[in-house]
Amino acid sequence: MTVLGLYSNYTLVTNALASAITLLVAAMKGSIGNLIATGDNEKSYKIFKALNLLMMWFIGFLFIGIMVCVQDFISILGGDSSKQLPYLTVVLICLNFYVTQSRTMANNFKECAGLFWNDRFKPLFEAGINLGLDLLLVYFMGINGVILATIISTVTVPLWVEPYVLYKNYFKQHLYKYFLQYIFYILSTAASFGVTFFACYFIPHGGIGWFILRVVICLILPNLVYLLIYFKTPEFTYLFSAVKALFDRFGNKRATAQPSIDSDTANENNLKAEEQQNYESDTQSD
Repeated sequence: MTVLGLYSNYTLVTNALASAITLLVAAMKGSIGNLIATGDNEKSYKIFKALNLLMMWFIGFLFIGIMVCVQDFISILGGDSSKQLPYLTVVLICLNFYVTQSRTMANNFKECAGLFWNDRFKPLFEAGINLGLDLLLVYFMGINGVILATIISTVTVPLWVEPYVLYKNYFKQHLYKYFLQYIFYILSTAASFGVTFFACYFIPHGGIGWFILRVVICLILPNLVYLLIYFKTPEFTYLFSAVKALFDRFGNKRATAQPSIDSDTANENNLKAEEQQNYESDTQSD
């Protein structure tokens, strides 16, 4: 099988996950648009930071899962390890996924704010850098060079242009605040990956049973590490308060509805009792 054929097996996984993220973000767009329409930039900024933490958490979790499990997954699908790409290529594929998807929330808010004109030349510069690096690096590195070119073009143009446009024209905030958080999220993901990779290092490769064990570890351990790192941040506190308020509101609705149900039941029972009394009185009179 050619290198491109093997590569397509890996991109099938990352593209499926990217599609899931796209659907998730598309579901948020209406609410984000309504939030921006209120004109409360301070509230929008606070919610953006909270949602960005949630998105970076989710993307980092997926990144770790792919890094740790994808080789075994490809082996199980293909029947043997000959269908695997070198691990360096896998690392580049995962980095490309992480870097690309980490733009999601900033780009989403930018689009909902209608800031299309401000970065109108961004695709031209990104495509030009990507094409030039493709032609250069593919000669020396093969497919690794193509992936690396995509990563570099993403980092040098849209990764900073999109938040710059958003922070300057809508939030009225300094861009360094965004990148301080971005670096914090990268370091958090690196720490979470290190712990998870070490936990899975001694698990043998091959076999569905060992693969399932890796998946279970990747479902639990990275999220525990993220929770330990994030639970004291203002963004996590805001998210926790919002979720708690949502559950409290739901509980209050149920508590309010229960007396109404009990009242209807009591009225029905009284009506039945009254009908029974009338029936007995009519029987005795006969």
